[in-house]
Amino acid sequence: MVRRIAVISVFLVALLGAMPARADLALGLGVSGNFGVDNDQLQLPDSWSIDGALGYRLTLGIVELTPEVDLTYLRSTGSLKSHDVGWAFQAAAGGRIGVQIGSIVPSVYVLGGLGVLQVTNQDLVQHEKTGPYYEVGGAVDFRVGERSSLGIQAGYGAVSLSDIEADIKSAEVKRIRAGLRLTIFIL
Repeated sequence: MVRRIAVISVFLVALLGAMPARADLALGLGVSGNFGVDNDQLQLPDSWSIDGALGYRLTLGIVELTPEVDLTYLRSTGSLKSHDVGWAFQAAAGGRIGVQIGSIVPSVYVLGGLGVLQVTNQDLVQHEKTGPYYEVGGAVDFRVGERSSLGIQAGYGAVSLSDIEADIKSAEVKRIRAGLRLTIFIL
């Protein structure tokens, strides 16, 4: 088994090493719809978000690796009630790995960082809480020319909070988001 893994690893390294490599600065801008899921104590009403990403796309043959920094601002669209999240800001770092198949690039991504949420308490007073944030998801990008792509992405993310209010000691605010993302590649 170990020998088989070693042979496959050597083959993949030789294959990727023989392919031409390319590196580009990647600037991304996205807009998404967000939906709170399975939130018991704090609710995330339906919301929209806008995010910006700065990364470095490394292309090794058909494989694309993109470490990136992502900033997301989320705003609820409805009127807030007790224990609702009004807005959120997340700053995260992570990466994407994709495979270019012609002009289509399916990929997966992982982000981790910090989230700040505005929470409405039982007296309808709003205050901010901060906690660790993560998101995992996938995307399908369609190349539009040599230097840009337009894609769809969907992900699952959560912010963990503690010491929120007297009646809520901790909570994890979870969401699913889906939307569009435009990426520009600068050589």
